[in-house]
Amino acid sequence: MIARSTKLKVFKTCVETILLYGSESWTLTKTLSKKIDGNYTRLLRAALNISWKRHMTNKQLYGGMPYISKVIRNRRLALAGHVMRHEEVANMVLLWQPDAKRRSGRPTLTLKKLIEDDAGLMGNDLIATMLDRSAWKNFMMSPTRLG
Repeated sequence: MIARSTKLKVFKTCVETILLYGSESWTLTKTLSKKIDGNYTRLLRAALNISWKRHMTNKQLYGGMPYISKVIRNRRLALAGHVMRHEEVANMVLLWQPDAKRRSGRPTLTLKKLIEDDAGLMGNDLIATMLDRSAWKNFMMSPTRLG
């Protein structure tokens, strides 16, 4: 019998890394986040050989691990802070918003809007925090952002 900790290490190494490839630039809606969390839970149950018939809660299944949507959010914020501190074109494009009049209907989800929602900061507060590396790191490591 293989220990749960060994199964989790192999799962995180083999499955999670492939699942999260390029996730820093994804603009996930709430629906997509739920689908990814559900898929990740099914994969985790399969890796740990736990049937859905056992009626184990997700809290018990995860055992302190964060939901994958939170991991994606934290990776996205970490990359955004890193890009913002560089002296290249990418930092100007990161929070760019077009001036053109938008079409009628639901507004499109932009990376700028997603980063603002994830961070809970807007405009100049967000930019100032991202430009200060130590402040951004402290912000990212705050207990409310983790887990």
